[in-house]
Amino acid sequence: MSGVAEFSSLITPIFLTSTKNAAGIHAVRFFIRGKPWVVAIDDEMLFYNGVDSAGAKMLYFTSADTTNTAMWAPLIEKAWAKIKGNYITVDGGFLVEGVRALTGVPAFSYDANSIGSSASGALTLAQAYALLKAGEDANYIMAAGTDGGGND
Repeated sequence: MSGVAEFSSLITPIFLTSTKNAAGIHAVRFFIRGKPWVVAIDDEMLFYNGVDSAGAKMLYFTSADTTNTAMWAPLIEKAWAKIKGNYITVDGGFLVEGVRALTGVPAFSYDANSIGSSASGALTLAQAYALLKAGEDANYIMAAGTDGGGND
């Protein structure tokens, strides 16, 4: 989402319900395998807020305030978790999957670990820079991630 956040004109249209309704229901559109998928979610958000006297985490919920534009990310995350089954299954993943699902546009990825190496098909530093520069000049959505191997 952080890569797409720079382009609000791409985020706004995925919220098919643009105004708050009495039921607190939002329709959110993603693209799965290139086809639009609409999922309905409510605006209830769960969160932990401290611990009780016994040391147990205290779970609360609140309704999203749709006048606060900062709520777009948790609402998208909730809708994506509904598509994927739960929040655990959306922990991590590939950036290109997220960009494609949010925008419906083609996405490409490059393995940064091999840049400048002698591995077959690896990009040289100059080639990697040229790709990044061309993407920035074209105003493309760009994001970066790690392999999650613990050496991030």
